[in-house]
Amino acid sequence: GWKSMDTILAAEKLALALQAGGQLKEAEEVLDRCLDACKGLLPPENIQNAVIMLYIAKGKLANTDQLIKTDVSKAMSDLDKAKDLLYSSIRVARNIIEQRAEAKGKKGNTRNAGRDAQAATLTLLQTLDALASLEITKLKFLGAKEYSSAEAESAIQQCISYYKLTAYDSALLKAEYLSCLRRISNLTTCGVTMNVGLTEKELNEEIRRVENEVSKS
Repeated sequence: GWKSMDTILAAEKLALALQAGGQLKEAEEVLDRCLDACKGLLPPENIQNAVIMLYIAKGKLANTDQLIKTDVSKAMSDLDKAKDLLYSSIRVARNIIEQRAEAKGKKGNTRNAGRDAQAATLTLLQTLDALASLEITKLKFLGAKEYSSAEAESAIQQCISYYKLTAYDSALLKAEYLSCLRRISNLTTCGVTMNVGLTEKELNEEIRRVENEVSKS
């Protein structure tokens, strides 16, 4: 039943397959069940909770792209719900990173602390990237004149900062960092002025550099 992590992980895999196939409502129902089951089995600050909240939020974002054409009110409501889930996921991932940083170096904790921190860092970058994606969706709806870029800037700046602070050289982390960098280009192309500490030339050079590293991974 749902009192086993094996069952939850299998259901999560099914939900992601449903999402990929465009069956967003069915996927969300399964992921909601997974999250409820996880909360009954794991501590609130477990990374698995953050991962599932991220997946649910991504599903809502995908659904919003369709809803904006037919039901603007529902689309904006889903955006707000997705944002709440992403903020919760960010909080959990950050807490784990901070806790593991404190544990690192203590006798017997180094390996586990490093592994947990790497998983949390990847989830954090994915979640911040999803938050930036949400802001781009909002921009498309509101238009550049009415849109405030503050939250998008914050998400992207945090994504860049956490990547540069991490000690892990992982292709997955680089791919998420690259996605965050590309979000800047997406927003500026839409007419939004972004202040993330990089000139256009520096941004393009950094994108090319990371693309080259990812291609060699």
